[in-house]
Amino acid sequence: MNKLIELTEQLLEVALQQDAQHKALNRKGKASETIGESFMVHHLKILKKELQKAENDNNSENNRPK
Repeated sequence: MNKLIELTEQLLEVALQQDAQHKALNRKGKASETIGESFMVHHLKILKKELQKAENDNNSENNRPK
């Protein structure tokens, strides 16, 4: 699971950089396109959060006494 979270973090980092470049290019043009997060950034953040939640749930189940 750690590898999945790490990969998601790397993808999110690239998406954030691309989002920042897109916003910088459109500030003087279509300013409305610079508001909020891109589709990729938004969904990668959700994916990362869900992966972390699943990992934490899995870890807590393994710590339960049998």
